[in-house]
Amino acid sequence: MFGTAGGTGGSGSGGNGRTFGGSSGGASGSKYNASQGSSQFPGNNNQAPTSVAAVTAVKMTYNGPGTKLYLTLEDHGVMTTCGIPTFDPEMPVVHEFNEEVISTVSMKSKWLDEGLRDLDSTSPSVILRLSPETPNFRISSLGNVEALDINYSLGDVLDSYDSNLLVMVIDTNPFEWEHPSAPLKLNEALQHILAFMNAHLAGRHDNKLAVIASHVGVSKFLYPTPNEMIPGGKVPTKKDANAYQNFKVVNDAVLEGIKRLLADPKPTLEEKDLGSSKIAASLSLGLCYINQTLKLDALGHIKPRMLVLTVSPDSSSDYIPIMNCIFSAQKANIPIDVCKIWGEDAVFLQQAAHITEGIYMRPNDPRGLLQVLMFSYLPDMFARSYLYLPGQDQVDFRAACFCHKKIVDIGFVCSVCLSIFCSFSPVCSTCRTKFAFQPLLNPARRLGVKSGASNPGSPRPSTPTTPSQ
Repeated sequence: MFGTAGGTGGSGSGGNGRTFGGSSGGASGSKYNASQGSSQFPGNNNQAPTSVAAVTAVKMTYNGPGTKLYLTLEDHGVMTTCGIPTFDPEMPVVHEFNEEVISTVSMKSKWLDEGLRDLDSTSPSVILRLSPETPNFRISSLGNVEALDINYSLGDVLDSYDSNLLVMVIDTNPFEWEHPSAPLKLNEALQHILAFMNAHLAGRHDNKLAVIASHVGVSKFLYPTPNEMIPGGKVPTKKDANAYQNFKVVNDAVLEGIKRLLADPKPTLEEKDLGSSKIAASLSLGLCYINQTLKLDALGHIKPRMLVLTVSPDSSSDYIPIMNCIFSAQKANIPIDVCKIWGEDAVFLQQAAHITEGIYMRPNDPRGLLQVLMFSYLPDMFARSYLYLPGQDQVDFRAACFCHKKIVDIGFVCSVCLSIFCSFSPVCSTCRTKFAFQPLLNPARRLGVKSGASNPGSPRPSTPTTPSQ
């Protein structure tokens, strides 16, 4: 039990200091009254408790900010005093950004000090330049001895305030996840995926996340929900004191969304035969969401990327939409990472990762999915420049024909719209261009036989000429 004492204690604290004392009774049942002061400390004339050997007392003395905190402990007649140094608290640095800020960077004070020491001491002024382009930070001076420019670039000594936007596309094709030969079930894979999502959000306080489900015949947002996309819209969630609220909101939204998808009537066998999940539609949704987010970011501090987790085979009918998404992502500088959890390589998504400079992997053991996600797909584009990440040894660049939607090695290409066909057609079914193929050379010349005429366009003489003697 603790109480306050107005007088000075044995630690020598002044009258303005605060002293806390306390004790606990022993086996004899004697009690120590905190209002009577500490009985066993020097300088205290109060009467000691009836049983000295059974009393344990403690006193804390603190004279104010910057002074030591003294702890005095007495146990069975043995007294120990300890002084703990304290420091003045430093107020946290709060950056108040407004719309006029173009770029913001931070660096260690040691690096700034070293840069200032290299400047000419005779310089009457020092110019500090900050720019979103390289060099991001420059210190310039002009003195009697020399003119000096010290440049700092992001990645060398500076840290930017850029946040990462990760758009995840999860393949929820029930025909593949429920296959008897599937090495990993959907509910097991979701535990790995949710842990990866939480790790991304924990990497930086302003990291953003969007999750899209690619189902058979439909593609939907799992997070953020449609209500959260509306300005001012919120989704009520139950608070849990044992869980981080941001993690709980994301986990609940993703699990509830997948539960609703699987609760709907299962796709028919005809839909199963038509192709796999709607990867192309999910990529389109993700690119539209990224474009909307970047338009709201006036400072350009959001770095987007996409991650596709798929188990379905390629659908040749989605070749054109997927290639349109690939080229759109390449133009917008949005990398597309692909993780083929199991099965044969996805040809179209393999090309997507190659063209957009993303990562394509097919884990050897799908049960170690979390390890693959954390070590290969968690680092952002800035951190990847310092890491040696797995790449693709070979890329399958085969295309799908526009006529039968089959993947072909050799085909016919329209010279107008670049459509690909597996067999020759006199009319392009895409742009309706008519082809009139006529041989430029006669068969004799194509076989390498020389004709008598020197000019193929001149009339052939009726009688052969004889050489002169």
